[in-house]
Amino acid sequence: MTPKQYLDRYTYLSIPSPFDGTRLSCGLTGYGSGWNYRNGKAGAGGAMQHEYALFRDALRKAHHGNAHTPCGPQFYFAERPLAQIRHLEEFYSDSLVRAYLGKGSPD
Repeated sequence: MTPKQYLDRYTYLSIPSPFDGTRLSCGLTGYGSGWNYRNGKAGAGGAMQHEYALFRDALRKAHHGNAHTPCGPQFYFAERPLAQIRHLEEFYSDSLVRAYLGKGSPD
């Protein structure tokens, strides 16, 4: 793997759409580290926490219909199917936090 190929793994993600399985590409322009740093600059804490809260609330609504009730440490979309997400696909609340604390990887 060339250095460019390695870099592209972190800047151009390709994921299957949960609605129809087609591949979607996402170009990333910033990585965060902790709740306050994005692209090496301080002061992004409020924006990062806001992005996390929006995603968390949307996930809660999709899971059980209430944005204010946590999903629990591990959950599935077995009782309320969501598009083509398998009913045995495991989701972890801590995974969301780790993604916003800069510990994510393309894999």
